[in-house]
Amino acid sequence: MRNYLWIIMSLFCSVQVTFAQSISGTIIDETNNPLPYVNVVAHNPDDSTYVSGGVTKEDGSFAFPVPATNADKKYSLVISYIGYNSITRTCHAGNVGTIVLTENAKLLQEVVVIGQRIEHKANGYVVNLKNNEISRGKQVPSLLAFLPGVTVENEAIKILSRSPHAIYVDGMKIQSNEELAAIPATQIESVEVNYLSGVNESANAKGGIIRIKLKKTQNGGYNGYLQGGVTDDFNYGYYGEKVNNAFNARYGNLSICNSIAYNRKKIFSKIEEDHFFYDDQKHIYSDVTLNDWYKVFYDRLNLTYDISNKHSIGVSQLYYTNRDKSHTETSYRKDDARYLSSLYTPERNDKYQTVMNYTWNISNTGRKLSVTADYLRNDLTINQQQTSTEAVQGNSYTSQNTDLLRIKPMIALPIAKGLFSVGGDMQYVHYREKQIDVKVDEMNASMNGYQPALFVDYSGTLKQRMQYEVGLRYQGNIMNVNTQGIVNKNDYWSLCPMVSVMYMLNPQKGHIFTLQYKRSIEELPYSIISTYKHYSSPQSYVVGNPDLTTPVNNELMAMVGLFQKLTFFAGFVYISNRIYYDTKVDTEQKDVSYTMPQNGSRQYVELLGIEGKVNPFKWWQLRARVNMMFNSAKTESYRVNHQAHWTFQLNNDLNFTQAFGGTLMFQYEPKTHYLDVLMKPIFAVYGSLYKTFLKDKIECRADFSLYRKRRDRITTTNAYTKLSNDHTREQYVNLAVTWYFSGGKKVKIAPTTQSIQEYKLYEDDRK
Repeated sequence: MRNYLWIIMSLFCSVQVTFAQSISGTIIDETNNPLPYVNVVAHNPDDSTYVSGGVTKEDGSFAFPVPATNADKKYSLVISYIGYNSITRTCHAGNVGTIVLTENAKLLQEVVVIGQRIEHKANGYVVNLKNNEISRGKQVPSLLAFLPGVTVENEAIKILSRSPHAIYVDGMKIQSNEELAAIPATQIESVEVNYLSGVNESANAKGGIIRIKLKKTQNGGYNGYLQGGVTDDFNYGYYGEKVNNAFNARYGNLSICNSIAYNRKKIFSKIEEDHFFYDDQKHIYSDVTLNDWYKVFYDRLNLTYDISNKHSIGVSQLYYTNRDKSHTETSYRKDDARYLSSLYTPERNDKYQTVMNYTWNISNTGRKLSVTADYLRNDLTINQQQTSTEAVQGNSYTSQNTDLLRIKPMIALPIAKGLFSVGGDMQYVHYREKQIDVKVDEMNASMNGYQPALFVDYSGTLKQRMQYEVGLRYQGNIMNVNTQGIVNKNDYWSLCPMVSVMYMLNPQKGHIFTLQYKRSIEELPYSIISTYKHYSSPQSYVVGNPDLTTPVNNELMAMVGLFQKLTFFAGFVYISNRIYYDTKVDTEQKDVSYTMPQNGSRQYVELLGIEGKVNPFKWWQLRARVNMMFNSAKTESYRVNHQAHWTFQLNNDLNFTQAFGGTLMFQYEPKTHYLDVLMKPIFAVYGSLYKTFLKDKIECRADFSLYRKRRDRITTTNAYTKLSNDHTREQYVNLAVTWYFSGGKKVKIAPTTQSIQEYKLYEDDRK
């Protein structure tokens, strides 16, 4: 491994060629907050010809090269930003220090941003949403559906048709969809979308990253919002309620950010199933009705203290709890007789997280040292109580406790015309499971896992048109699983490179080309090794497999953007030892099927997509998308080639006036095969309406679903066929009122402490 590091260091150092002089500095506002994405351009003061330029980073800093010349050479520096007064300053090459921009109140009121203000990067883009009307009347998931390359499919957020590895809000990794859905889109300052995750993430990070930055206090010492809402279903009645609150403040050198939410919601479904078992030539017909009330409460508190202008420490504390009481009633016919079965599954999930961070901004040119320590505890208890008119009863209890500790030091250094980062990463996982079942003896399982890693990364710019990023991560995946005294070991080490290139084909017209490659390994999440049988109905259950080996992913993504209106993307993903879910018949219960994760020999996925946006009228923005996925796989149970999966989406954003508007979304997916499942077509129409009052301090919003056809499925295996028809009608309206508040003197709010890990569940991706 030491030889690897010497090779890596040599490669990166080799790029340090002789370079020209540069102009650098930092842009802030009147409250000392850094301003990202500010245009900074250097001109020749004699004839006003363009010399060089760039935009500021997240911390407000900028640096760009200028031709090497005598030390007395002067430049005219022009600094401009929407909503602020432009500045022109004469300077020499070197660091010009800190420059303050002042707000132009009149311009802020008059400016109407029609399209997003986008800064393209080597691995994606950053969109500045400040003063952008597309944020009005939306929650975060609805807003993301209007960004390039991002889709929301059945409430699942995807980047280039793939699930993201992580979503961050102010550096905090989101632990649940409830956290994301609780945030009004008007609170967002910027969104960064990475098509593939970088080497500073874990080696198991496949897919992209979304980083959301919320607005900080600009005109007051405190700000926040309070939101309440209720939901009613047209078919099933009252559906639930929610309350969300966020508060940001500053006292001296201490910044306080707190987010708290409560959500209570009903889940209802009605499914008709038909099982046909080949060996016994037996049909089992069933009607399955699910009634489920779940409650979610979380509180996230961030404290940041500025020791000095260069040193800061931060602490973040999260408490998350979920109470779920699922009641499934099954009426099924077997051997010409009808039986009733009831499955009651109360579930409790608690998460506790503490994150500590120390940051040293060594210089204004970008040199920075950070150390983050993250502890996460997840406790899950499940009680299953089954009764039947056949006098068959079964009760089971399981508890799963997981402790995760991760420490990540990293240093960033500006070198030549780019930024060099190097760091270490160490995660320890301890998992314990206890199961009590009336049919078997008490079972105990445990796992100790380690993920040590080192990584290096370099990003820079060539000739103002090309941005690039190259990185390398060396990581181990070590797991020791003990089930009832039987020990299984998994020890896998991998070298994971990453390369990203973005070239501006025509900056004036917005033509760009992006190409990315990454190699990653899949960790084996703690839930996938569990031998606990989780019944979804009396006829089927899911069970884990502790004998799995580590899959390896190779991802290649390409994207072309034209006129800032059309986007084409293509991708190829090759997975060796792919984990899939195999469906079999229980040898002890011939009329019960189960699914278990297995290793397949290979799988590859081809991705294609096109999306475009138009503005038929000033108040109407329309974005259309077509995504295609072609799946091929070879496993022990089956072999499939080029299974096609299509998705069509049409998103409409309507801003009739400054205070009134809404959205209308259409989604259609035709019949498709995925592995051993045939999925019938689905169709959905949903949207929202909003109205603001009292100069946007009060917002009333109605989210609604006019129609949604859920998925019908046919699963075909060597042992049986299962038909599942979902007759659930999903038509609802959610009414919400949000109050935005602010006050106090102008202050600077420090950035919050970042979390770097999360608890994961491994699920059957055919759902």
